[in-house]
Amino acid sequence: PWVKQQIEALLQALLDGKCPVASLDLSGTTLCLSQPGRFATHALGLVCKMLTTPNNKLRYLNLHATHLCGLPPGSEAGDGFSLEGVRMLCDALAHPNCALETLDVSDTGMKAEQEEQMPSRM
Repeated sequence: PWVKQQIEALLQALLDGKCPVASLDLSGTTLCLSQPGRFATHALGLVCKMLTTPNNKLRYLNLHATHLCGLPPGSEAGDGFSLEGVRMLCDALAHPNCALETLDVSDTGMKAEQEEQMPSRM
């Protein structure tokens, strides 16, 4: 398995070399974790920078099981869930230079919930 330093080195090389990557699969990596299992966003920041670089070619990004929301308390020294990574990713996706077409964020700790509407009191 890839360690965080290898992932960051690869992402930085892609950025520095202005490599026209169209598809990036980081699934199952420790993208959002530092040692020993603490939440970190540096590598995700590099991904976001790739998404917002002018004329980038990145169309497919797989972040499946990358701990985008951190680790739950008590699991592998988890600090708890965080939305910082989600915010960073959303900002990058909303950037005018982002041309991403497909994003997989399954099994990252995110879950969609529908709020029940409270009855209006009239």
